[in-house]
Amino acid sequence: MSDEFDSRYSAMCRLNSLASALDPENRERALALIASLTHRGVAVVSIFHDLEAIQRLASRVLVLEKGRLVAERSPDELDSRLASAAR
Repeated sequence: MSDEFDSRYSAMCRLNSLASALDPENRERALALIASLTHRGVAVVSIFHDLEAIQRLASRVLVLEKGRLVAERSPDELDSRLASAAR
């Protein structure tokens, strides 16, 4: 871990597709919990498959392909690139 990471976050939590298999009510509760953790200074590393959750919670988005990092973007940059690609 870099010194920058250590000074910005007091703890780290890793989640793997936490909200993907939940019903809508519990999905909202899980996303609210993640938001609460980040507001308290906990770094949350998670896998998300839906853009709404990414835009709502992420400060950085890392895109992996076959285990390799292919892009690092802000959620807004990711959304604008996807919108451009869809046109």
